[in-house]
Amino acid sequence: MRFAVFPHYTAKVARARAAFSEARKLLREVEGVRYSLLFPARLRITYNGTQHLFTSSPVEAKGFISSLAKYIPVMVVHFC
Repeated sequence: MRFAVFPHYTAKVARARAAFSEARKLLREVEGVRYSLLFPARLRITYNGTQHLFTSSPVEAKGFISSLAKYIPVMVVHFC
């Protein structure tokens, strides 16, 4: 028999976590960056061994991500 456990968040916590969705989507496209969404709604971004924690401002997190994207080279693949 298998049991599955799913977190149940309050509406307030769920909204706060959802506010970081766009930032997390951007992070998926940046190479060499690790990130996690911590409870209740904190986005931790690790780049070059340095951690940055964003607790209440998804806008601030997105600004930081865009600054990272400027300095991280993007690999371009050309198909012939």
